[in-house]
Amino acid sequence: MGRLSAIVRVWSTVLYDPLAAFTALKSRSLEQVLGDYLLLLLCSGALGAVFYLLTSVGRAVYYHFVLGAQVEYIRLLNYAGGAAMAIFMLFLFAGTFLLFFIVLVLRLFFRQGSFVEFLRIALYSLSPVLLFGWVLPVVLAMFVWAAVLLVSYRQTFVHMETRRGSLRDR
Repeated sequence: MGRLSAIVRVWSTVLYDPLAAFTALKSRSLEQVLGDYLLLLLCSGALGAVFYLLTSVGRAVYYHFVLGAQVEYIRLLNYAGGAAMAIFMLFLFAGTFLLFFIVLVLRLFFRQGSFVEFLRIALYSLSPVLLFGWVLPVVLAMFVWAAVLLVSYRQTFVHMETRRGSLRDR
């Protein structure tokens, strides 16, 4: 749990002090950024699934006790559990495969620098989505915020050095 809290602390600096976060990104390798991103993606997907499961059960309890509706809780848990697992898998799919293809397409428009630099900046730019994407009403706003971070800081930090021992642009 200590590693996760440290990762959340590092990635939350992108939210309240983006300039410092992107400056600190210069000293981190792609492997470190990618490892933190994947752990945060797993936790965000799990939070999204639990949030959906709890809101579904809460809504059913409200219907049962306040509105007097007949609720079959076993069937509800079966359905909500399946939907929660689908949400978790959607986070994993969108956060890995779809992100990779979106970064490849965006790379056509941002040609300066190496692909490794652009990937690190894109992963850091997604921190609003990873930290708050599990709250469904704010997902669109978080994607807009991530796009603004990507465009503005991609133009600011055009040429970051790739550290030794890290993956190199091939």
